[in-house]
Amino acid sequence: MKCRKLLGGDCIKRERSILHGLYIQAGFAIAGTLLFLLLLLWAADFKTAVLLLVYYVLFLSLLWVSVRNTRRMHRVILQKAESEKKAVEAELEQKRQQLLALENQINPHFLYNTLDTFRGLALENGDRHLSDMIEALSVMFKYSVNYDVEMVSINAELNYLSKYIQLQQLRFPDRFEYQEVINCTPEQLLLEMCPRFVLQPLVENAIRHGLRNVRRGGCITVSLEIREGDFYIDVEDNGCGMSQQQVASINQRFKKPEQPEDGNRTAEGQEDTKVRKGQGGIGLGNVNKRIKMFCGEEYGLKVISTPEVGTQIVVCLPLYKEAREG
Repeated sequence: MKCRKLLGGDCIKRERSILHGLYIQAGFAIAGTLLFLLLLLWAADFKTAVLLLVYYVLFLSLLWVSVRNTRRMHRVILQKAESEKKAVEAELEQKRQQLLALENQINPHFLYNTLDTFRGLALENGDRHLSDMIEALSVMFKYSVNYDVEMVSINAELNYLSKYIQLQQLRFPDRFEYQEVINCTPEQLLLEMCPRFVLQPLVENAIRHGLRNVRRGGCITVSLEIREGDFYIDVEDNGCGMSQQQVASINQRFKKPEQPEDGNRTAEGQEDTKVRKGQGGIGLGNVNKRIKMFCGEEYGLKVISTPEVGTQIVVCLPLYKEAREG
């Protein structure tokens, strides 16, 4: 069953107990049917046969109610086990991040100070371009090594994204324009929370894949708004787009993020993998999985795309508590 991998012993015991009950009920059904047939053969008259039939129908009705209640109990147990599994997964992910922080615990202050030294040297030599790149890199580094924080504000994600955009536009001055369309208040950007590293991987994916053949005139737009009782972020590009088969494959994987990879993928599936993995960055599948893990299964990513027109990645997040209650 669904929960065996993570909650093996306890879940299996509960399942076995339910299945044992179903087996007993099936045995009663078979035995009752055989008894009814025997009594029906020995019935003295038509009236006795009808009476036996009424008793048999009542017996089957009671048995059906019992089976239905048992199956309902089975579903409740599975739902509880699935909920426990998700809680354990979230805890394991947090511990993994903490372990990663310990493994990478090169004194961050040394690196901050080194980057600041390089920036000072660049300013002394009049190289403002290099100084700005080092400053942006330093801000991104400070954000990325803060492993203790899993959920951050949308405002923090936008600040991190702005530094990434700054570096990319310094590297490729005329390749693309970046714009933000914000249809919510600054207070809402501070209150709305999401897992770290949601926006930057989506924009990186747009640059690496959507605009891979664009050398000039590209455009990436990030739109933020509250609609239909949730918080939505749309990341759009005017790049090469994808076929409907590729879009369907990606969205199917987003709905089932734990679906195992197989070795016999189609060309669309291989392209899907490239898009999700982002060639070394945090892939879209990773972003989608973390959103579902920390926000709920009903949230995550969706892709809309048209070949030679562009791609839109829609991020759906739960609206912060104050707005929901208001």
